[in-house]
Amino acid sequence: MALRFGGKRATYQCDKRREQDGLHGICWSVPAAPIDCGVETHVLEALTENNLDISLAVLNELEQNAQEQDHQWQIRLERARYEANRAERQFDVVEPENRLVARTLEQRWNEKLRQLAELEQAYAQARQVQRLERVFATAPKNSALSLRPTGYLAVPDHNCTHCAKKCWDCWSSKSQSRL
Repeated sequence: MALRFGGKRATYQCDKRREQDGLHGICWSVPAAPIDCGVETHVLEALTENNLDISLAVLNELEQNAQEQDHQWQIRLERARYEANRAERQFDVVEPENRLVARTLEQRWNEKLRQLAELEQAYAQARQVQRLERVFATAPKNSALSLRPTGYLAVPDHNCTHCAKKCWDCWSSKSQSRL
């Protein structure tokens, strides 16, 4: 099924027959306006004030979880830095005559520095993923629906001429003028 535009009118068409044998036209076609209006009506029914409030509460909870995760990362990084600094201090304290001990402490120090670098890289990757998740999670928060006038979100009693139902285009143009 595909959406086709012809002049001022859009239609949904099934092109399966044409794809199969290449000779015949479309299986069927239906005007898009009534279908679109019905979909808009159902979407607006689902977008109630309570549903939007629940969505915003979920977004706030996701933000808190992200802050807690970041705090845990900071603690892990602080611990890794402490261990690397401690290994460095132990290496600095050893007497040069104790080559075997110095070599062991130097290896331990290098291992701690490697672990710190890996942890910092993992943290940077986690932050990048978290930023992307925040962008996707906060997109609805930044949409025009979050700028709705408080106290109502119902579609006004307006009937579209093309489908005799409440229509998003009519509602959104009127609600935008109210903002």
